Amino acid sequence: TSRLLLAFLIAFFPIVINTAAGLTSVEEDIVRMARAYMGGRWQIFTKIRLPHALPLIFGGMKISITLAVIGVVVAEFVAAQRGIGYLIVMANGLLDTPLMMAAIVALSVMGLVLYGIVAGLERLVVYWHVPAETRSQVHLLRRVCLQLSGPVRGPPRSTVSPPNRPSC
Repeated sequence: TSRLLLAFLIAFFPIVINTAAGLTSVEEDIVRMARAYMGGRWQIFTKIRLPHALPLIFGGMKISITLAVIGVVVAEFVAAQRGIGYLIVMANGLLDTPLMMAAIVALSVMGLVLYGIVAGLERLVVYWHVPAETRSQVHLLRRVCLQLSGPVRGPPRSTVSPPNRPSC
């Protein structure tokens, strides 16, 4: 139970801080416009503030889930008689490097799977938000595509691509 309490305490604050930041980061002009159209407090919260804060909330959840795994393992290092953290400490004491590395790999996979679950949930819930990683990847792909295709000659907005030139 102390492991769960430690995991909760570690995971709680990133979510709360990101939620507060997301809820307060809405531009006041948008809120004033909603009030001008007779929007109540609950409507402004559910239609404007919460959707605007969801990407930040999920960002806090992704940070929290990985920190919670680390917190549980550290708690097991200190005061547990079972668990993966205890297994790592025991394997270290017995100089059993393969067992220790297997436990570390299992922890890494568990952290990645939990992060992937939260990221997948984010894609389902916040379907309108394009993550920054995706935007930067698209920008990079466009830049590489333009470099490979060479300088464009002719009309600036030609819809016809020359042969053997990728269309970006």
